[in-house]
Amino acid sequence: MWDGTHTRATVAGSLALMLMRGAILAAPDDRVNQALQALETHGLLLDTQRLEQAAVDGILRAVDPEAQRGPRGQPFATEEAPLHLQIDVWSNQVLYVKTASAATAADELAGAAAIRRAVTTNTSGIVWDLRRAGGGNLDALDAMGGLFFEEGVELYQLRNGPSNVVARHNARAPGPVPRLPPVMLLVDDQTHGTSETLAALLQHHPSVMVLGTPTRGSAAWRERVPLSETEDAFITTAWLTPTTGVVYRGCGVFPDVLVITPTNTPAGNEPAPDTQTVASGTAAALDGGAQADQDTLVRRAVDILRGLQALRQP
Repeated sequence: MWDGTHTRATVAGSLALMLMRGAILAAPDDRVNQALQALETHGLLLDTQRLEQAAVDGILRAVDPEAQRGPRGQPFATEEAPLHLQIDVWSNQVLYVKTASAATAADELAGAAAIRRAVTTNTSGIVWDLRRAGGGNLDALDAMGGLFFEEGVELYQLRNGPSNVVARHNARAPGPVPRLPPVMLLVDDQTHGTSETLAALLQHHPSVMVLGTPTRGSAAWRERVPLSETEDAFITTAWLTPTTGVVYRGCGVFPDVLVITPTNTPAGNEPAPDTQTVASGTAAALDGGAQADQDTLVRRAVDILRGLQALRQP
């Protein structure tokens, strides 16, 4: 298990050294060497290539149980895609923000700018849907932090040990923090990556209420580490540690309002609600319609926004 005691450089260096078969077999009292000698004594034919592959896999799993390796330059299945923030305006000027995969990191950065433009209009509330959302762009996370915190405020750190800070990340914004209406942040057990970090950062923000079920609890930051001229590893090099929010590693972000629904269950087997269906249903709910039953969590968020709006009225 990754114990958080290595830097990215030492991880890469250690892997490079440990993957050398000669180094593994050099010490006469090494347990690996003893095991090989015992097998050879019994006349077992040893496949050197398979032994090397097993050694590589074992080393990677010892550092990070979810580590992967593959051909140089090829995408890994667990690499986080950039996020595209789809924005819809519903009745009563409620802003619905849905996270989905985007083509490039530039699209993810553009999402923060789009929200900034949208909230400058007559917006009564925001429903920000982070269910099943990931994200792997720290620049975009810093830009989204700039919607809630002043420029330069430290948001989180990358740490590879309890107190060993690899990098510090601050809120970045092209202008002052916008005047935000109430924000309902929707999460579930599939909320991960930078979306989970965002939820942790905003957990105690005065404008934000978190609804849903606890998030995944994986604060690992994974990067590509070259293993050889032909292979890369995708492995944990640091942990995301919020400085303005809650520590969520291993436990997730626990919502302010726990809401378990057919589309938000811990099993996570049901498909996420279609954005267009949710949008039309909740818009109807704001006008007194019944279609919002299609997504109980969104309906709960809208009900809270409506209540807050009523309290603000004279």
